[in-house]
Amino acid sequence: MNLRFFPLRLHAAVDYLVPLTLAGAPLLFEFPVNAKWVAFSVAGIHLTMTLLTDYPGGIIKLIPFRTHLLAELILGPVLVAMPWVLDYTSHAVPMALCTAWGVISFLSYFVTIRTLPVD
Repeated sequence: MNLRFFPLRLHAAVDYLVPLTLAGAPLLFEFPVNAKWVAFSVAGIHLTMTLLTDYPGGIIKLIPFRTHLLAELILGPVLVAMPWVLDYTSHAVPMALCTAWGVISFLSYFVTIRTLPVD
C-alpha cells in the first residue's frame, strides 16, 4: 500500500515554513532559554538543509532528497522529545511547536511523493 500523497513541491514550500515558525515563535512568545535554543538551532539547521537539498525548494542542490527525508525522519522524534529532555513541558507554546513540527517532520518521510509530475 502506497501512503505517499503529499506533493514534492508542497513539501518544499512547507520546508520554508518550518524555520520561519521555529525562529519567529520565540520572538513573539515567552520561551524558556532551552526552548529558544532548540527553536533557533533547528530553524537554522532546517533552513540550511532546505536551501541545499536537490528538490524544487533547493537553491544549491547538494543534498539528495532521500537524505533530506531521512534527516526529517530522525529529527521528528528528537524534536518531540526536546521538551522533556530539556524540561520545558510546562510551557505550552514551545511544547506544542516542538510536538507539532516533530510529528509533521516524522510523517513527511512516509507521505511525501518523491518524484515530480511530468508536465
